This record gives sequence, structure tokens and C-alpha cells, in this order.
Amino acid sequence: MITIKRLMPDLLEDYLDFFDYRAFSDGSPFYPCYCSAFNMSRERIHDEFFRQAEINGGGSDGWKKALRDSAVRMVMDGEIQGYLAYDGDKAVGWCNANDRLNYCRVGEFDLSAVPPDEPCDDCERKGQVKSVVCFEISPEYRGKGIATKLLEAVCQDALSEGYSYLEAYPVEDEGLQGLAFTGPRRLYEKTGFRVITRKGNTLVMRKQLSRIIAACGNDCSACPRYAAHPYEKSEAELRHTAELWMKIGYRDHIVTNEEISCTGCKPENWCRYHVVKCCKDKGISNCSQCELYPCDNMKECFEVTKSFKPKCQQVCTEEEYNQLKKAFFEKEQNLMALRKNTREEG
Repeated sequence: MITIKRLMPDLLEDYLDFFDYRAFSDGSPFYPCYCSAFNMSRERIHDEFFRQAEINGGGSDGWKKALRDSAVRMVMDGEIQGYLAYDGDKAVGWCNANDRLNYCRVGEFDLSAVPPDEPCDDCERKGQVKSVVCFEISPEYRGKGIATKLLEAVCQDALSEGYSYLEAYPVEDEGLQGLAFTGPRRLYEKTGFRVITRKGNTLVMRKQLSRIIAACGNDCSACPRYAAHPYEKSEAELRHTAELWMKIGYRDHIVTNEEISCTGCKPENWCRYHVVKCCKDKGISNCSQCELYPCDNMKECFEVTKSFKPKCQQVCTEEEYNQLKKAFFEKEQNLMALRKNTREEG
């Protein structure tokens, strides 16, 4: 059974083990590679790869050590981001995915002819576009749908992180020596990407990510409780959320996984502000469509929600707090954005 894990510093040894022993066991011409050059400026590649390889004694051993040492630093510092696919406890696949503005270049290239650093013209800020720049699957595991599983994980996390788009860079033909490490066009097409432009031999493909904004402005797609498809949560994830809800004061005890799990607000569900029922009675989808917005009821809702922020900042990890922020603490901005879009479309 294949499982997907997001790369974190504690998975460094698995990452290195994959690239050392399995990623290129078929004699790929791209070996050795630790998938780091996308994040590195041309100058940095020269210093950390070519110059350091000479310092290491040159040859293939000096080159590999330079790449490997650089990758170790970058994984530990969080520069290299992505996902590992596991068969049991063995990493058998990799996908490099990161914020577009964290990359110096995207698309297929060869380290023997490093292209210039490439600014991004179609991304205004961090948190807007997440890029998928590389796949590598162990030869004996190819053709088993692992790349699709990796891409699904990227998509789900990008949604919960508030990204507007996923972007990918397959090549027009079969790529360098037919290996196309940026992923084939058909992989992206079947998961909802479309071509937005071409840059030489590279297709730039994007998938728009849909957020699920509740009637009150909460972002369900970022909520750790939300478990509707495709946001299913494992038993361990739900247990963690139940513990988190008590830690931040949303509950006075740890509730069951069944109770913490949510598949969306319904009028009959308990809500101190009765927002869903109010919207249903008025025939609207959310509060931004109401002529009375923001009413006194919603103003109180915003203030009570904000009152939880100091406690959350105090007791949560950075990752936990950022998720709660996207899910709950930006409800007012979400509703204002919906209201603005509605007026512009009207």
C-alpha cells in the first residue's frame, strides 16, 4: 500500500536513501540528482555545485558529494519542499512542489547548461501559485499511479494552505532523452490542469483551486475538522483535531472522532449565530449576499472569533495556527472578497 508523506527535516534520511539507491537505479543520465537546483540561483549553483565539486576532488564522486551536501542543508532549512511516496517504510517516489516564488527556474533543464534565473510574470505574491516542478519514481514502481497520488496530495495541501492555483511544466515532446521529469502532460490533464501558455518546449499548465467558503465566511477546505471528499481525514488526524479543540478552548474535553468530524454546516446543526438557517430562510448562500451585511449578529461573530486568536497563538504550533487562521480568522476577508466579486460580476 502506497502512502504519501510531506517532506520534513525528520525525513531527510529517507529522502537521501531514495536518491542514493532507488531513484536512478535504471542508469538515468540525470544521476546523481537531489532535486535542489530549481531553488538555486545560477550563481549559487556555480558556488555550491561546480566549485565545491572541485574542492571535493573532482570527478563523479566530488560532484555527487557537492550535490548531496547542498541538498542536506536545503532540506534541513525547508528550502526543498515536496512529497515522498512510501511502500511500507521505503521511499519509492518523489514530487518537488513549492511556492512558485521560491523557485529560480521551472521546466526541464540540464545542469550542464543551466538557464538564467527566471522571474515569474504570472504570480503576484507568495501563497498564490504552488508549482509542481519534478517527479521521480523508482523504476520498478512506475506505471502504478504513484505520480497521481503524489499530485493529489499536493493539490489537497495547496487548497488547505489557501493557494489559488497549482502550476506545472510538462514538455511539448517527450523531454530530455524521453524521461520528462517534469511529468507528462496527460498526468496534469486528467487532474484538471489546462495549458495557459507555452515557453519554448515547455507548456505552462494551471489548475484553479476552489475554496469552500461557508455561510459565515469560514474556509472549510482549510478546516482540520472538514472530512468531506476530497478532504477525508484519517482517524489520527481527527484525534489530533479533537485534542487541539480542547487545547485552544473550543471544547472543554476531548470529544470523539465522530463528533469532531464535519462534512459541512446544516441548518439543523447547532450554531450560536444561526447563520446557515438565516441564509437558507433568505434564499442566499452566504452572508456576503445579504443586503444587511454586516449585521449585528455577524459583527458579534467576527469579534468572538478574533477573541480566540491570542490563545491560539500561545498554545498552537506555527503550522496549527496557520491552518486555524486560514480556516476561521479570515472569515470577514473571505466574505468581503465574495461580496466584491458578486458586485463586479453584476
